[in-house]
Amino acid sequence: MPRLAKRHNDRATRLFLWDASGASANSAFLCTVVLVNPRLSLRPMKAFFRINMHATRLFLWPTIVCLVLLNGCHQNPQESAEKHYSKAQVYLQQKQVQAAFIELGRAAQLSPEMAKAHHELANLYLQRNEASNAVNELLLTIRYDPEDHEAYTMLSRLLLRTRDLKRAKQIAGEMIKKWPDDRAAKLVMAEEMMASGDPINAREYGRPGCKGRSKE
Repeated sequence: MPRLAKRHNDRATRLFLWDASGASANSAFLCTVVLVNPRLSLRPMKAFFRINMHATRLFLWPTIVCLVLLNGCHQNPQESAEKHYSKAQVYLQQKQVQAAFIELGRAAQLSPEMAKAHHELANLYLQRNEASNAVNELLLTIRYDPEDHEAYTMLSRLLLRTRDLKRAKQIAGEMIKKWPDDRAAKLVMAEEMMASGDPINAREYGRPGCKGRSKE
């Protein structure tokens, strides 16, 4: 803000010498205002302040926004996602499900390949009885973490429960290829075949130690 350097008064005039070095970082100048009428002496000063304050506001807010954006660009999205995931775990321990849901959503948005965030979101969707959203999150989970056996098991049973038999069989088949002795995958395959009208092969898959026959 400009500051008053000197003021000289006499009977007829009032002289203001302004040192405006504080108003600009790049320049300094002296502005001399000579007014004959003392009653009018404050008007140009008020206008001067209003103009400079307006210009400061116009310059300050875009600068702040740019600095915030630049600071965000320099942050590692993966690190930010991990922070949100850690916060979500704390909220889950405190039974603050909605807060955990928000943090997990932010983590998945910042790092779409974070399989564990999608897995946790699927669990929360299941608690809300939102099966379709849970299926989508589980599909993302096994896409980014193909070795997540629990996600495969949850997904196969959820697809079977929602009567999506084709995809349930597909997921169970992938499980059997990955884990040939996995009992849960065989049971899902048996249930799918039973629901599809193939009880004979369903019994084959349901027997312990049996791989079953492919349905042609």
